[in-house]
Amino acid sequence: MDLKTLTKIECKNWKRRMIDETSGTYVLIYMGFIFVIFSSMLYGFRNNKDDISALSGLAAFTVILYQSVTVYLSYVMEKGKRVNIFEKYIYTPVDLAMLRKAKLIVAARIIAIPVIGGQMASLLIRLTDPDHQGGSLLDAGVYIPAIIGGFFLLEKMIEYRILCHKASGHRAL
Repeated sequence: MDLKTLTKIECKNWKRRMIDETSGTYVLIYMGFIFVIFSSMLYGFRNNKDDISALSGLAAFTVILYQSVTVYLSYVMEKGKRVNIFEKYIYTPVDLAMLRKAKLIVAARIIAIPVIGGQMASLLIRLTDPDHQGGSLLDAGVYIPAIIGGFFLLEKMIEYRILCHKASGHRAL
């Protein structure tokens, strides 16, 4: 099975699992995505020391939201327990390394809209400068939505590697 086909299958399975296992709370997750996009405009303003706690809270909320929406790529509910999804694939003829790549591509597709939308909102506020404080595009605070997305994908890559290693170790037993 090639990577493109595997990615399409994983995307369909993710949508089905998220709708079935969340019992409708996936609507709240998508509303959270909209909130993240609009609240990312705060990163575009020139911030002072008082704003750091609010921006840190927003960053934490964003990471938790990304984690909650991509957990259905890592685990599946079975008899009320969370089971490593890579263990489900060890008896099928699929390369686990390719499956890991497909899951990372699907995770990137899932968070792409809020990351790109949040980054565009942040840059729009910085370029229009509605508070007339000035500010450079070289300020790292403007790029926090993209930085959060990059670090999140790095974390997912490590998580998938660990889960895949656990599943392949389970195969040897």
